Amino acid sequence: MNKKKTSFVRPHVRLIIAAFFVWRIVLFGVAANADRFLPYKPTFPYADVFLVTTNLPRFIYSFGNFDGVHYLSIAREGYLARNYIQAFFPVYPLIFLHTLHFLTPTPLGDFLWAQLISNGSFLGFLILFYLFVRREKSEKTALYATLSYLLFPTSLFFGSIYTESLFMLLLVATLILAQQKKWLLASICASIASATRVIGIFLVPLLLIELFESSLKGKKLTFSLSIITQEILLFIQTQWKRILMIGIVGSLGLLIYIGFLQFQFHDALYFDHVESAFGGGRQSTIVLYPQVFYRATKILITARPFDLKYTTYIQEFIAGTLGLLFLLWSFRKTKYSYALFSLFAFFIPITTGTFSSMLRYILPCFPLFIWMGMFFEKKRTFAIAWFAISILWLVFNTLLFVQGYYIA
Repeated sequence: MNKKKTSFVRPHVRLIIAAFFVWRIVLFGVAANADRFLPYKPTFPYADVFLVTTNLPRFIYSFGNFDGVHYLSIAREGYLARNYIQAFFPVYPLIFLHTLHFLTPTPLGDFLWAQLISNGSFLGFLILFYLFVRREKSEKTALYATLSYLLFPTSLFFGSIYTESLFMLLLVATLILAQQKKWLLASICASIASATRVIGIFLVPLLLIELFESSLKGKKLTFSLSIITQEILLFIQTQWKRILMIGIVGSLGLLIYIGFLQFQFHDALYFDHVESAFGGGRQSTIVLYPQVFYRATKILITARPFDLKYTTYIQEFIAGTLGLLFLLWSFRKTKYSYALFSLFAFFIPITTGTFSSMLRYILPCFPLFIWMGMFFEKKRTFAIAWFAISILWLVFNTLLFVQGYYIA
């Protein structure tokens, strides 16, 4: 790293840290004033059990709404006390929160630990993501891409009791370690990610493609089936130990969890089969994108009344359609490995038959945010316009979320 590049790093990192704390304070401020705009109508269970009992002000404990109560349930009671919570993967609630519960076995303690992990992980992700993109692209692209994450309309979930922050930290750590060709450490991070969110398993093919490209040592492949086949065979012959290591170690987190589910519930895919219990129109059978698009369009046309719930349908449709178009556009300037992972991250939730929560599920599609950073570096007017819209959108979603209205 030369001196010129180093001079940019520290001010930008300080700016990101400062922006994070402003973001956190502003979200609490929005929550504190939410009653002025919307009545509090929680549409999720157990708020009185896991949130009210913290004795914190509602504008603080409301960042444990929706999935947060299920993670707090696992932290306090483990996986066997309630039905359907097995849909939530174990690293965040069980490995971290359940373990920390024994240090401070109170509702307040569970909530504060969860907030510390979520917010700390998000800050760590923002810094590492900036450093990752800076190495791939440029300082300004990295800064714009990072701010795009911070100000995204559903970034509120990074500050809530959800797995988004921890998963994104593990994701970017895997990417950086792959950049540095530290394959074992990258595989360990991928393994932990696969036991945090199911899409973490797709970091394994990402790493294998990265290893393959690394083995080429800068050699450009022509679009010849015979040449590509020869290179793949040579790759397998020379790198088979690393291939096995990445495949086994990177998958271990998910394998352990499905092994537990098979032993305890006699169903290795129990985490998927209980998804329908949480509503949202999810199915356990695979549904293709055109059918999901048709369903979402029909909902927009026929759903009544035009209330706050209808705004969620609109957001889901935007994320499931325009989000895909912009994501595909971003692939023009990204690696094959990154594009493949992002396609899996985008389409796996959709195969359940709905665009529900897509504005949140699109967050792991990091090439989209890198492309936004590249675009905003060239078109600063668009950057200002988008950030203004995104902030207002984020405030709106935060109001809904803390007042108990489903968003994503």
